[in-house]
Amino acid sequence: MKHSQIMFPLMVALLAAVFPPASQANTININGSLKNPGFEVSQIDTSCPIGWQCGGGGKFGVYTPTSAQYTPGSDGLPGNQIIPNGNQVAYTPVTAMNSGSLWQSTSLSYVFGNTYTYYFWVGHPATSSFVPTLQVDWTLYLSNPGYLTDSLCSTNNGSASLIPIGGHGSLQTESNDGKCMFTIPDPGAGQWQEYELTYTPNSTFSLAGDASGTKNEVGVLFQNLPDSQNHYYGEADLDSTPEPSSLILLGSGLLTLAGTLRRKFLR
Repeated sequence: MKHSQIMFPLMVALLAAVFPPASQANTININGSLKNPGFEVSQIDTSCPIGWQCGGGGKFGVYTPTSAQYTPGSDGLPGNQIIPNGNQVAYTPVTAMNSGSLWQSTSLSYVFGNTYTYYFWVGHPATSSFVPTLQVDWTLYLSNPGYLTDSLCSTNNGSASLIPIGGHGSLQTESNDGKCMFTIPDPGAGQWQEYELTYTPNSTFSLAGDASGTKNEVGVLFQNLPDSQNHYYGEADLDSTPEPSSLILLGSGLLTLAGTLRRKFLR
């Protein structure tokens, strides 16, 4: 048998392990369905990031961090990166001593049998001595009658988890508290930490629409809240990438392996 006849199906198998056919995939990454997920749309100011919605007095803004906030090589990121993706990040609070929220709904719907994932990074700028007090939550928007709900984690609806990807933090889960809300651990001053947020609807999911049959819209919400004594609102930065860094690294690693095997077989 020719080497090329052996190599082709091997490469196909390796690629299929990283990029399975859509018809077989039950995990849906919502990053690609969000508008401006990495806050890179040109905007450096204190208004709400383009494509997102904001509430509260503290709100969320957009800025370009420097080495004053994150030191390249010692900020939890590879190489000389200052931020995980691009040049800009979202930050909160814009106005000191005020809470704020940031959210966005997609065109996706919650469907039993799927698991929904959202990958994001949280940073603690070295220029801030206040520990971040950030929370993240899954949401659902019912366009008729028109309201946002986050009561998705219950016996009848589904369960969620917040998973740190390496670095700081530990697995958190929610299944019966009503809201799928998680408090994000402090990554440490001058550090970034990546997370995977997941949600799995139950077969009895009961928020999938309304009387008129309007479909639901999968969404995500961030909130900056005060500490337990209401003394301060910690500063935090947010960023995300279209694909989780772990998947990008796995894919590039397998492609490299495929190339190495190809050269070996062709010798």
